[in-house]
Amino acid sequence: MALTKNPARPQLVLDGNPPEQRRRAVRTVASLSDDPRHCAELLDMLGLRADDGLAPEE
Repeated sequence: MALTKNPARPQLVLDGNPPEQRRRAVRTVASLSDDPRHCAELLDMLGLRADDGLAPEE
């Protein structure tokens, strides 16, 4: 299992997930976050990056 920046915290979303699933997850987290810092922390916990939320044509 891959690790996030913090090696003590395992990555919950594996790299093998389809890009569309990762995109939807990032957008859901962003829509429910209180602020950008909160969003970044949640994405990090899930092993996601903000650019995973971009559609291929964006």
